[in-house]
Amino acid sequence: MVCADDAALRAFVAGRLDPAEVQRVEAALDACAHCRARLGELARSAEGKSLASVPETLTPDLFEPGPDPWPGTVLGGRYRVLRKLGSGGMGAVYEAEHELIGRRVAVKLLHAELATKREVLQRFRNEARAAGAIGHPGIVRALDVGRTESGAPFLVLELLEGRDLETELAAKGPLPVPEAIDIAVAVADAVAAAHALGIVHRDLKPANVFLTDAGEVKVLDFGISKVRGLLQTSPDTRSGMLLGTPAYMAPEQLRDATAADARSDVYALGAILHRCLTGRLPHTARSLPELLAVILTEEVAPIERADVRAPLALLVRRALDTDPEARPASMGELRDALRSHAATTRRTTARPLGDRERRVVIAVLVPEGDRAGCDAAAERAGAKIAPGAEPATYLFGDGSWSGDLVDRAGLFALSLADLAPQVFVGPATSSGGLIEPTGELAALLESPPGQPGAFLSPSLTRARLGEISCDPVDGHARLRRGKPALALPLLGRQAERAQITEAVEEASDERRPVVVFVEGAPGLGKSRLLSAAREDIRDAWRVLDSRTRERDADLAVVRELLWSFVGVEDRADPAIRDAAVEALVVAACGEHRGRQHLHTLRVLFGLADAN
Repeated sequence: MVCADDAALRAFVAGRLDPAEVQRVEAALDACAHCRARLGELARSAEGKSLASVPETLTPDLFEPGPDPWPGTVLGGRYRVLRKLGSGGMGAVYEAEHELIGRRVAVKLLHAELATKREVLQRFRNEARAAGAIGHPGIVRALDVGRTESGAPFLVLELLEGRDLETELAAKGPLPVPEAIDIAVAVADAVAAAHALGIVHRDLKPANVFLTDAGEVKVLDFGISKVRGLLQTSPDTRSGMLLGTPAYMAPEQLRDATAADARSDVYALGAILHRCLTGRLPHTARSLPELLAVILTEEVAPIERADVRAPLALLVRRALDTDPEARPASMGELRDALRSHAATTRRTTARPLGDRERRVVIAVLVPEGDRAGCDAAAERAGAKIAPGAEPATYLFGDGSWSGDLVDRAGLFALSLADLAPQVFVGPATSSGGLIEPTGELAALLESPPGQPGAFLSPSLTRARLGEISCDPVDGHARLRRGKPALALPLLGRQAERAQITEAVEEASDERRPVVVFVEGAPGLGKSRLLSAAREDIRDAWRVLDSRTRERDADLAVVRELLWSFVGVEDRADPAIRDAAVEALVVAACGEHRGRQHLHTLRVLFGLADAN
């Protein structure tokens, strides 16, 4: 898609286009960051000035694509371009294949006319850095970077099969409430990981949320992201510049892109969820000035659905508040609030899955008992009922599991005590409507304990449980209500514990690193001492663990800890590791000082020699 010209954008700002022309310009704005930036400049310059005359009709060739030279070519000597997957204002995405290992990937290429523009190149680098630095499964992974023979950069990403949320909403309209919440929770979790590293997305919208055939939700396009105000979208980003898609932008971002922070992303996700639930945007207008005025002066369009409970509607409205201080304080807070609503709005029948879709769930299996009574209990507990499954199967979660989800499944299993002699809880996969227990759950079902009760599979006993705990029975973990019993206290090591705590406080007070070595013969309790010390400080500090994999390797422990902090495996592609380290040092030290320390940090990460 070719960018809209200034005449079309001026007419759009003035509200002088007919509906069909408005849709064309909006499509260009949705796809093109350059058009959005230009729109902001024209909107500001229009204040107090008359607009240039606009042709009565826009010629269709304004939006006609040009010839495509890429299919069949080999990029960087290793990626053969197969076909175009899609295009936007900045560039196009192609499916390609690595010629040596045969791996299918997605390759993003800039349009030729934009490949030399400084601000566009900066946004392209931002996307590579953000994808490499965050390392969250809900954010599309960057695999490699390179340049074409002409010197234009390209970015290699994991190949996703599925459809974006924009396509899903256009085809289906409003989504079922549990599905809308699940998508919003997944987006919030991924973006919260970005916020933890100081990265603000600034362009969350349905087109940048991808629903894979495997049941995953991926956040795309960090091209206009901001890293703690230091990694800007271009070296000359100005106050008042418009960056993002207007319909999903918070009012403070509409006024000034540099004012956007994590709460602006909260607003955007609120707008996405509002559309998922209603099929409509929270605000509509024919021009940018009108949109800003509507957001500031009019109430959000109400969510009028019988199956949307009032607390959920209120949460969406809070996220869309014009005052950033009135919104949920963080993306993590919004995610946790949505999870609590999911428990009360969960569907009670399993959603049919595509033939290729495969999800991890928590399954509660009931081999014998009162099935009708168990189904009724499942509805009250917000579990999904797997229709026709043998044994009776009840599902919690939709793609992942956590301690609170295991708690819910465990409490439900315990509630069946008068309805079934034995109940088993464990992970399973759901694919094409079929539920398949994992090996450990199947083994538990085939060789059950000799006593009645609800039993938890081995892997789930390691979850962080809150309202249930386990007792060993015949080598199995039988569930009971109540918090897990506290571990026995570490005795005889109070002095050493106090020394470690004092070292942590010294590092905090003096803002400098402190190293503590714990030495001693095997069996003296070094591991228990460190575990106890970790529990002492875990509420105030993020605690990382590592073990060396190379005997006596220089800096091995530090290196493992650093990779754990960044969230990127040290065996990942070198280009991804380099991008992650560069983003980290720039975010921590600023552009200038970060460059000074980059080599030292690369040595610590094992990416460069000390010499």
